[in-house]
Amino acid sequence: MAPARVLAASTSSGSRHLSDEPAVASTASWRERYHLVLASNRRLQDRLAQLEIAHRRSLTVVKYEPSLPNNDVYTKQLLEENRGLLTRCRALELRLAKTENELLRQENERNNENDGDGRNGIDETGSPETREQKELYEMLQDRMRQLNVLEAQYAQLQRKAKAKHTLYATTIERLEALTTELFDTKEALHAQCEVADNMKVQVEQIDSLESEVHRLRSENLKLNDVIATLTSRPLESWDEQMQKKTLIIAALEEEKNAVEAELQAAKKDADSAEH
Repeated sequence: MAPARVLAASTSSGSRHLSDEPAVASTASWRERYHLVLASNRRLQDRLAQLEIAHRRSLTVVKYEPSLPNNDVYTKQLLEENRGLLTRCRALELRLAKTENELLRQENERNNENDGDGRNGIDETGSPETREQKELYEMLQDRMRQLNVLEAQYAQLQRKAKAKHTLYATTIERLEALTTELFDTKEALHAQCEVADNMKVQVEQIDSLESEVHRLRSENLKLNDVIATLTSRPLESWDEQMQKKTLIIAALEEEKNAVEAELQAAKKDADSAEH
Protein backbone atom coordinates (compact mmCIF):
# COMPACT_ATOMS: atom_id res chain seq x y z
CA MET A 1 0.00 0.00 0.00
CA ALA A 2 3.09 2.31 -0.19
CA PRO A 3 2.10 3.65 -3.66
CA ALA A 4 -1.32 4.55 -2.28
CA ARG A 5 0.27 6.62 0.51
CA VAL A 6 2.44 8.43 -2.04
CA LEU A 7 -0.61 9.18 -4.16
CA ALA A 8 -2.60 10.41 -1.18
CA ALA A 9 0.22 12.71 -0.01
CA SER A 10 0.80 14.18 -3.45
CA THR A 11 -2.95 14.64 -3.98
CA SER A 12 -3.41 16.51 -0.72
CA SER A 13 -0.41 18.78 -1.43
CA GLY A 14 -1.61 19.39 -5.00
CA SER A 15 -5.11 20.27 -3.82
CA ARG A 16 -3.68 22.77 -1.26
CA HIS A 17 -1.66 24.50 -3.99
CA LEU A 18 -4.64 24.65 -6.33
CA SER A 19 -6.93 26.01 -3.62
CA ASP A 20 -4.43 28.77 -2.68
CA GLU A 21 -3.77 29.92 -6.26
CA PRO A 22 -7.15 31.57 -7.11
CA ALA A 23 -6.93 33.92 -4.10
CA VAL A 24 -3.43 34.99 -5.13
CA ALA A 25 -4.25 35.16 -8.83
CA SER A 26 -7.18 37.50 -8.22
CA THR A 27 -4.86 40.23 -6.92
CA ALA A 28 -1.74 39.45 -9.02
CA SER A 29 -0.72 40.91 -12.34
CA TRP A 30 -0.81 38.93 -15.57
CA ARG A 31 2.89 38.14 -15.29
CA GLU A 32 2.46 36.80 -11.77
CA ARG A 33 -0.56 34.81 -12.91
CA TYR A 34 1.51 33.37 -15.75
CA HIS A 35 4.21 32.28 -13.33
CA LEU A 36 1.53 30.75 -11.08
CA VAL A 37 0.16 28.82 -14.03
CA LEU A 38 3.68 27.75 -14.97
CA ALA A 39 4.30 26.52 -11.42
CA SER A 40 1.00 24.64 -11.49
CA ASN A 41 2.08 23.03 -14.73
CA ARG A 42 5.36 21.92 -13.18
CA ARG A 43 3.53 20.48 -10.19
CA LEU A 44 1.21 18.67 -12.58
CA GLN A 45 4.18 17.18 -14.41
CA ASP A 46 5.68 16.06 -11.08
CA ARG A 47 2.31 14.59 -10.19
CA LEU A 48 2.26 12.66 -13.47
CA ALA A 49 5.76 11.31 -12.80
CA GLN A 50 4.68 10.15 -9.32
CA LEU A 51 1.58 8.54 -10.80
CA GLU A 52 3.61 6.67 -13.41
CA ILE A 53 6.01 5.41 -10.71
CA ALA A 54 3.08 4.30 -8.56
CA HIS A 55 1.50 2.63 -11.58
CA ARG A 56 4.68 0.65 -12.31
CA ARG A 57 4.85 -0.36 -8.66
CA SER A 58 1.23 -1.43 -8.81
CA LEU A 59 2.03 -3.70 -11.75
CA THR A 60 4.69 -5.43 -9.65
CA VAL A 61 2.34 -5.68 -6.67
CA VAL A 62 -0.44 -7.12 -8.83
CA LYS A 63 1.92 -9.72 -10.31
CA TYR A 64 3.33 -11.06 -7.04
CA GLU A 65 0.68 -10.10 -4.44
CA PRO A 66 -1.55 -13.13 -3.71
CA SER A 67 -4.41 -11.04 -2.29
CA LEU A 68 -6.68 -10.06 -5.18
CA PRO A 69 -9.18 -7.93 -3.17
CA ASN A 70 -6.36 -5.54 -2.06
CA ASN A 71 -5.28 -5.11 -5.68
CA ASP A 72 -8.87 -4.42 -6.66
CA VAL A 73 -9.14 -1.69 -4.01
CA TYR A 74 -5.88 -0.18 -5.20
CA THR A 75 -7.14 -0.20 -8.79
CA LYS A 76 -10.31 1.63 -7.77
CA GLN A 77 -8.21 4.15 -5.86
CA LEU A 78 -6.01 4.63 -8.92
CA LEU A 79 -9.08 5.27 -11.08
CA GLU A 80 -10.34 7.86 -8.59
CA GLU A 81 -6.91 9.52 -8.54
CA ASN A 82 -6.87 9.62 -12.35
CA ARG A 83 -10.34 11.18 -12.44
CA GLY A 84 -9.29 13.82 -9.93
CA LEU A 85 -6.11 14.61 -11.84
CA LEU A 86 -8.02 14.83 -15.11
CA THR A 87 -10.48 17.25 -13.52
CA ARG A 88 -7.67 19.43 -12.18
CA CYS A 89 -5.93 19.29 -15.55
CA ARG A 90 -9.08 20.55 -17.29
CA ALA A 91 -9.51 23.27 -14.68
CA LEU A 92 -5.91 24.32 -15.23
CA GLU A 93 -6.48 24.29 -18.99
CA LEU A 94 -9.51 26.54 -18.51
CA ARG A 95 -7.46 28.91 -16.39
CA LEU A 96 -4.79 28.98 -19.07
CA ALA A 97 -7.42 29.78 -21.68
CA LYS A 98 -8.70 32.65 -19.51
CA THR A 99 -5.15 33.90 -19.02
CA GLU A 100 -4.57 33.67 -22.76
CA ASN A 101 -7.70 35.70 -23.40
CA GLU A 102 -6.56 38.26 -20.85
CA LEU A 103 -3.15 38.50 -22.51
CA LEU A 104 -4.76 38.87 -25.92
CA ARG A 105 -7.01 41.60 -24.59
CA GLN A 106 -4.04 43.45 -23.11
CA GLU A 107 -2.10 42.98 -26.33
CA ASN A 108 -5.00 44.40 -28.32
CA GLU A 109 -5.18 47.37 -25.99
CA ARG A 110 -1.46 47.95 -26.38
CA ASN A 111 -1.75 47.60 -30.16
CA ASN A 112 -4.53 50.14 -30.14
CA GLU A 113 -2.38 52.44 -28.03
CA ASN A 114 0.57 51.86 -30.38
CA ASP A 115 -1.67 52.64 -33.36
CA GLY A 116 -2.67 55.89 -31.71
CA ASP A 117 0.92 56.71 -30.92
CA GLY A 118 1.90 55.86 -34.52
CA ARG A 119 -0.57 58.38 -35.78
CA ASN A 120 1.08 60.89 -33.47
CA GLY A 121 4.51 60.02 -34.87
CA ILE A 122 5.49 57.58 -32.05
CA ASP A 123 6.26 53.94 -32.93
CA GLU A 124 6.72 51.49 -30.08
CA THR A 125 5.94 48.23 -31.88
CA GLY A 126 9.45 47.00 -31.31
CA SER A 127 9.45 47.76 -27.56
CA PRO A 128 10.90 45.11 -25.21
CA GLU A 129 7.56 44.78 -23.39
CA THR A 130 5.74 43.81 -26.61
CA ARG A 131 8.38 41.23 -27.46
CA GLU A 132 8.12 39.83 -23.94
CA GLN A 133 4.36 39.50 -24.31
CA LYS A 134 4.83 37.58 -27.56
CA GLU A 135 7.34 35.29 -25.92
CA LEU A 136 4.96 34.72 -23.03
CA TYR A 137 2.16 33.96 -25.47
CA GLU A 138 4.31 31.40 -27.27
CA MET A 139 5.27 29.86 -23.93
CA LEU A 140 1.60 29.64 -23.03
CA GLN A 141 0.88 27.85 -26.29
CA ASP A 142 3.69 25.40 -25.53
CA ARG A 143 2.26 24.78 -22.05
CA MET A 144 -1.15 24.17 -23.57
CA ARG A 145 0.32 21.51 -25.83
CA GLN A 146 2.07 19.94 -22.85
CA LEU A 147 -1.22 19.88 -20.96
CA ASN A 148 -2.87 18.09 -23.88
CA VAL A 149 -0.10 15.48 -23.78
CA LEU A 150 -0.60 15.08 -20.03
CA GLU A 151 -4.32 14.62 -20.51
CA ALA A 152 -3.69 11.92 -23.12
CA GLN A 153 -1.32 10.16 -20.72
CA TYR A 154 -3.96 10.30 -17.97
CA ALA A 155 -6.51 8.78 -20.33
CA GLN A 156 -4.07 6.00 -21.21
CA LEU A 157 -3.46 5.23 -17.52
CA GLN A 158 -7.20 5.15 -16.94
CA ARG A 159 -7.69 2.68 -19.80
CA LYS A 160 -4.93 0.46 -18.39
CA ALA A 161 -6.56 0.51 -14.96
CA LYS A 162 -9.94 -0.44 -16.45
CA ALA A 163 -8.35 -3.27 -18.44
CA LYS A 164 -6.67 -4.52 -15.27
CA HIS A 165 -9.97 -4.42 -13.38
CA THR A 166 -11.67 -6.37 -16.18
CA LEU A 167 -8.87 -8.95 -16.09
CA TYR A 168 -9.32 -9.32 -12.33
CA ALA A 169 -13.07 -9.88 -12.71
CA THR A 170 -12.53 -12.49 -15.45
CA THR A 171 -9.89 -14.28 -13.36
CA ILE A 172 -12.16 -14.38 -10.31
CA GLU A 173 -15.07 -15.76 -12.35
CA ARG A 174 -12.81 -18.45 -13.82
CA LEU A 175 -11.50 -19.32 -10.37
CA GLU A 176 -15.04 -19.67 -9.01
CA ALA A 177 -15.99 -21.93 -11.94
CA LEU A 178 -12.93 -24.12 -11.36
CA THR A 179 -13.70 -24.32 -7.64
CA THR A 180 -17.26 -25.46 -8.36
CA GLU A 181 -16.01 -28.03 -10.88
CA LEU A 182 -13.44 -29.33 -8.39
CA PHE A 183 -16.12 -29.71 -5.71
CA ASP A 184 -18.37 -31.66 -8.08
CA THR A 185 -15.46 -33.90 -9.08
CA LYS A 186 -14.65 -34.63 -5.44
CA GLU A 187 -18.29 -35.52 -4.76
CA ALA A 188 -18.36 -37.91 -7.74
CA LEU A 189 -15.07 -39.49 -6.65
CA HIS A 190 -16.41 -40.00 -3.14
CA ALA A 191 -19.51 -41.72 -4.53
CA GLN A 192 -17.36 -43.99 -6.71
CA CYS A 193 -15.21 -44.90 -3.69
CA GLU A 194 -18.33 -45.88 -1.74
CA VAL A 195 -19.50 -48.07 -4.64
CA ALA A 196 -16.05 -49.71 -4.83
CA ASP A 197 -16.09 -50.42 -1.08
CA ASN A 198 -19.53 -52.00 -1.34
CA MET A 199 -18.40 -54.15 -4.25
CA LYS A 200 -15.35 -55.26 -2.28
CA VAL A 201 -17.53 -56.35 0.65
CA GLN A 202 -19.85 -58.24 -1.68
CA VAL A 203 -16.89 -60.00 -3.35
CA GLU A 204 -15.58 -61.08 0.04
CA GLN A 205 -19.02 -62.43 0.94
CA ILE A 206 -19.20 -64.34 -2.36
CA ASP A 207 -15.74 -65.83 -1.78
CA SER A 208 -16.78 -66.92 1.70
CA LEU A 209 -19.98 -68.50 0.40
CA GLU A 210 -18.11 -70.32 -2.37
CA SER A 211 -15.68 -71.76 0.19
CA GLU A 212 -18.63 -72.89 2.27
CA VAL A 213 -20.22 -74.50 -0.79
CA HIS A 214 -17.01 -76.39 -1.59
CA ARG A 215 -16.82 -77.63 1.99
CA LEU A 216 -20.43 -78.77 1.92
CA ARG A 217 -19.93 -80.50 -1.42
CA SER A 218 -16.96 -82.45 -0.06
CA GLU A 219 -18.98 -83.46 2.97
CA ASN A 220 -21.86 -84.37 0.69
CA LEU A 221 -19.61 -86.70 -1.28
CA LYS A 222 -18.49 -88.38 1.91
CA LEU A 223 -22.10 -88.75 3.02
CA ASN A 224 -23.05 -90.19 -0.36
CA ASP A 225 -20.36 -92.82 0.10
CA VAL A 226 -21.76 -93.62 3.53
CA ILE A 227 -25.26 -93.85 2.08
CA ALA A 228 -24.05 -96.15 -0.68
CA THR A 229 -22.39 -98.36 1.91
CA LEU A 230 -25.51 -98.41 4.03
CA THR A 231 -27.80 -99.20 1.14
CA SER A 232 -25.64 -102.19 0.21
CA ARG A 233 -26.24 -103.79 3.65
CA PRO A 234 -29.36 -105.69 4.55
CA LEU A 235 -32.25 -103.87 6.16
CA GLU A 236 -31.89 -105.89 9.35
CA SER A 237 -28.60 -104.11 10.13
CA TRP A 238 -30.37 -100.74 10.25
CA ASP A 239 -29.87 -99.70 13.82
CA GLU A 240 -30.40 -96.50 15.80
CA GLN A 241 -26.95 -95.08 15.03
CA MET A 242 -27.54 -95.38 11.31
CA GLN A 243 -30.85 -93.62 11.63
CA LYS A 244 -29.13 -90.70 13.35
CA LYS A 245 -26.56 -90.49 10.58
CA THR A 246 -29.34 -90.49 8.02
CA LEU A 247 -31.01 -87.56 9.78
CA ILE A 248 -27.70 -85.71 9.90
CA ILE A 249 -27.23 -86.30 6.19
CA ALA A 250 -30.67 -84.92 5.46
CA ALA A 251 -29.97 -81.82 7.59
CA LEU A 252 -26.65 -81.23 5.81
CA GLU A 253 -28.33 -81.50 2.44
CA GLU A 254 -30.90 -78.90 3.48
CA GLU A 255 -28.10 -76.63 4.73
CA LYS A 256 -26.25 -77.09 1.44
CA ASN A 257 -29.35 -76.13 -0.54
CA ALA A 258 -29.83 -73.01 1.61
CA VAL A 259 -26.21 -71.95 1.15
CA GLU A 260 -26.41 -72.45 -2.61
CA ALA A 261 -29.58 -70.34 -2.74
CA GLU A 262 -27.88 -67.60 -0.72
CA LEU A 263 -24.86 -67.71 -3.05
CA GLN A 264 -27.07 -67.31 -6.12
CA ALA A 265 -28.83 -64.32 -4.52
CA ALA A 266 -25.50 -62.67 -3.67
CA LYS A 267 -24.26 -63.12 -7.25
CA LYS A 268 -27.44 -61.53 -8.60
CA ASP A 269 -27.01 -58.55 -6.23
CA ALA A 270 -23.40 -58.13 -7.33
CA ASP A 271 -24.38 -58.22 -11.02
CA SER A 272 -27.11 -55.63 -10.49
CA ALA A 273 -24.70 -53.36 -8.58
CA GLU A 274 -22.15 -53.50 -11.41
CA HIS A 275 -24.79 -52.48 -13.98
